[in-house]
Amino acid sequence: MPPMTTKLLLAAGLLVSVACNEPTSPPVIVSLTVAPSSDTVLVGRAVQLTATTRDASGNALTGHAVTWTSSNSIVATVSVTGLVTGVSAGGPVTVTATSVGKSGTAAIAVIPAPTVSAYPNSIATVVGGSVFFQAVLDSAGNAYFLNGPVTWASNTPAVATARDTLDEGVLQGFVTGLAIGSATITATTRLGPATATISVAQPRFAAVSSGGDHTCGLTTTGAAFCWGNDDYGALGAPIVTVFFTRCLFLDVANLPCSAAPIGVTGGLTFATISAGIEDDGSSTCALTATGAAYCWGQNGLGELGNGTTDGDFHVVPTLVRGGLTFASISVGGPHACGLTTTGAISCWGWNSGGQLGTGDTVSRSTPTSVGGGLAFAAISAGSLHTCALAPDGTAYCWGWNSWPYMGHGWLGTGDTVDRAVPTPVMGGLTFAAISAGGRHTCGLTPNGVAYCWGFNAAGQLGTGDVVTQTIPTPVIGGLTFTMISAGGLHTCGLTTSGDAYCWGHNFDGQLGTGNTVPQTTPTPVTGGLKFAMISASAAHTCGSTTSGAAYCWGDGYWGQLGNGAYGGSSVPTKVLGQP
Repeated sequence: MPPMTTKLLLAAGLLVSVACNEPTSPPVIVSLTVAPSSDTVLVGRAVQLTATTRDASGNALTGHAVTWTSSNSIVATVSVTGLVTGVSAGGPVTVTATSVGKSGTAAIAVIPAPTVSAYPNSIATVVGGSVFFQAVLDSAGNAYFLNGPVTWASNTPAVATARDTLDEGVLQGFVTGLAIGSATITATTRLGPATATISVAQPRFAAVSSGGDHTCGLTTTGAAFCWGNDDYGALGAPIVTVFFTRCLFLDVANLPCSAAPIGVTGGLTFATISAGIEDDGSSTCALTATGAAYCWGQNGLGELGNGTTDGDFHVVPTLVRGGLTFASISVGGPHACGLTTTGAISCWGWNSGGQLGTGDTVSRSTPTSVGGGLAFAAISAGSLHTCALAPDGTAYCWGWNSWPYMGHGWLGTGDTVDRAVPTPVMGGLTFAAISAGGRHTCGLTPNGVAYCWGFNAAGQLGTGDVVTQTIPTPVIGGLTFTMISAGGLHTCGLTTSGDAYCWGHNFDGQLGTGNTVPQTTPTPVTGGLKFAMISASAAHTCGSTTSGAAYCWGDGYWGQLGNGAYGGSSVPTKVLGQP
């Protein structure tokens, strides 16, 4: 190799060596991002954030120190590695990552840790009665049914037993009362335990009131129990969940119900109770010993008298507004009326036919005085109308007086005209008792003679035929009654000896005659029981015997017979849980 070439190669190698040994400038950070940019964390839980730095070409860079800060360490803290821990509910908190003058942020919201509870948290039933409990997950204010694994147990199996059951794909606790007392029911879940209380009673019923498809009773101590359909809360008990059911509406939709008496919530004691005659959603009202009125159940038309028409169900007794002191109360269709201690009547709820007696057809959500300035001694609300007795025994009725395909004449005014104010019943009779039913009315004279008037397609007037009457017509048979109760399409009464007689429609066995044959004249209820009171409703009948035992018969699809079964009976069947 020529000397010149060798020199050139040596010089080039020296230049390359010098160039390779010169220091290299570090890449410049132009952005910093935090991932995830937003998230939600539970109190006591943590989420890991990651900071990524990039150069101008978008390449991720490493080896740069990152510092982390939280805008509110009371809500969420962040560690030196970007681990964010929820401290208390709130936010969103801004978490900032900084490196070489560049910053990125993430928004972190903190929500309460989910809690589990047992629903209902407290309920009362009777010996032999069963209720369902459900584990409920509460997360961020939203409640969900908690599915497995969930196991249920009772701390006092001698009072109430608990076992696991699966209903509609949801794990539930099936609890049965065995003896008088109380027990704590515990649900063991993956989120920890949840407890509830069940009280078990063995009541004696002093009175019962048959509603459309539910029934309520008062014990000798004034405690209220209800059974049957609870779709709108008419039982006054917290069993209104889509999964509490052994009832099927049109064999499709599950609806809440109970075939055993369930204690009305709220801890109140009552002197009288009235279950609404309307089926498929109804309400119940009761009076305390001091005359205060409370109502619960459906409220789409103001029938609870609490000043609202929220359309919601109310499972807790709600005080009727107005501060009135009532001597008696009666729930009809979606309306109710109360008789004050001064003899005045106030009504509330649905009023499309003038059944509130206020002189118009405007519905009311609070008690409103009946027009006419009359004094009264008794009140009875029916499905579409209301009737009352003056102190001298004169009967007055008002409201609808006819209904398409369902007859007419139940106001007893001799015509089919609706009335929006109290109107005297024709015939010049004086009555000691009156009962407004579905689309007929019955009354008792002071000497115990029964008269009925109105729709009579099923023989519910007891006149021996099916001819509708627009004025009071004597019930045949020559019986002397002490009590009469007009139901939907049937009527029942008690004689002076305590024997029960019923007549009218009998498709569901509501006459208690041991068959389903309709009767146009009073027919004895089978069983030889002696009753102190009787209550007929849409398609079932209940009564309380002279010994304080409650019996029901007729339609029992919703459990309204209270005998622990979802089915009807054409003979009196004893309500569950009694001595």
